[in-house]
Amino acid sequence: MSTLVFFACAQAVDQEDSRPSAITWHQDVAPLVAQHCSSCHSKNNIGSFLQFSDYSTAKILANLLAEKVQSKEMPPFLAGQTEDCQPKHSWKDDPRLSAQEIALFVDWAANGAPEGDATNPAPLPNPTTKHLSEPYTVLTPDNAFTTPSEQGIEDEFICFVLDPELNQTQWIQALEVIPDNTKVVHHVVLFLDNQAQSESLKNDQGWYTCFGGSGTGSTEIIAAWAPGTPVIEYPENAGLEIPQGSRLIMQMHYHPVDTAQTDQTQLHIQWSQTEPSNETMVVLRGNNGSLGSDGLGLQAGENDNGEAEFRIPANAAAHKETMRIEVEGGPNKSYQLFMLGHHMHYFGTDMRVYVERNTVKDNEDADECLLQTPKWDYNWQLMYFFDADNNNAPIVRGGDILRLECIYNNTMDNPDAVKALTEQSLTAPIDVGLGEGTLDEMCLAAIGLTIIEE
Repeated sequence: MSTLVFFACAQAVDQEDSRPSAITWHQDVAPLVAQHCSSCHSKNNIGSFLQFSDYSTAKILANLLAEKVQSKEMPPFLAGQTEDCQPKHSWKDDPRLSAQEIALFVDWAANGAPEGDATNPAPLPNPTTKHLSEPYTVLTPDNAFTTPSEQGIEDEFICFVLDPELNQTQWIQALEVIPDNTKVVHHVVLFLDNQAQSESLKNDQGWYTCFGGSGTGSTEIIAAWAPGTPVIEYPENAGLEIPQGSRLIMQMHYHPVDTAQTDQTQLHIQWSQTEPSNETMVVLRGNNGSLGSDGLGLQAGENDNGEAEFRIPANAAAHKETMRIEVEGGPNKSYQLFMLGHHMHYFGTDMRVYVERNTVKDNEDADECLLQTPKWDYNWQLMYFFDADNNNAPIVRGGDILRLECIYNNTMDNPDAVKALTEQSLTAPIDVGLGEGTLDEMCLAAIGLTIIEE
């Protein structure tokens, strides 16, 4: 993801009549398309079905482009702000368009999408693609995977088991997903399997089918990739511990296309040369199915008849499940967050993570929203990184409470729910419970933490 750029030429003033100059394709809109759209909507990439880098095509699509950027559906970045959630911290590598850039698309379309001066176009920026520097380890699946030639509406979820062949504990400093076939690689989720349980699940080709998780009970999400994701770096003086004998599970989401496609996506890892001075971890919290005696865990909801039950009733349009989880370590333990991610399935529409603090310090709130994804989309599972290196990241402490709120739409008005039901030959909603299947749901947060001294 590249740094957002606002092109001042779009706000240039015509000296003769002092009115804003016309917004045109070649002078204003084309540079934004090149920078924010071309990594997906180009030849041999996941959005190749819709390419609009030339004026004649972009003019036809002008109203659609304006609609997509104005709704903030594109570029895909689900972290948002609402009345319920106003995070205090910004995100690294945020690809979203500024209000001024969105206005360029909207005004350009509203004024008939003028072409401008094709003989004197504004320079097109090159997306600043960052790659790992040497040395790094390359992990490649044992065999390529070939998608079926007739997938219909079904996506493929395949888990590759990668063995880093560690004979001692090492620490990941940074990693990069290198997609092989961008026509079908929609997104990737990486799990740490520190007990090598996935070895018993893989077939003789080195993979197994999976949906909603890794298929093992001991894994943690360590990263996620989607088109445009840069190198994933852990904070300075910190690294993610990978114990000896561990496996890495690379869950591939393959998008359906008309013809069979072969893919052998790689994972590049840069290891820390020394044991990091700061202890870093990525943990999964949530998916609690019951209320504990201490009032933690799953909270009773409006459809639970007074008892906590994770159940999304059929035809419920805005059902909420809430979970409260205590931060471990006691009051003398402090953690700086460097990453947050949400995980639900096809019925999810909105998720929020709050911290309820026991100790409130400067610029903190007693009840603070850390991340909301108000337009949750299973197809765009991203990790959101705080700028922890510059201390622009929230702090939580032992004894604080993390509150997860997950909203679901279990009606036929939810296209993703319809997709999930149709794949199981169902024509009407059914009650949905907690689990890893297509017709199950989750309420889960992936949290990157570094232990700090305050």
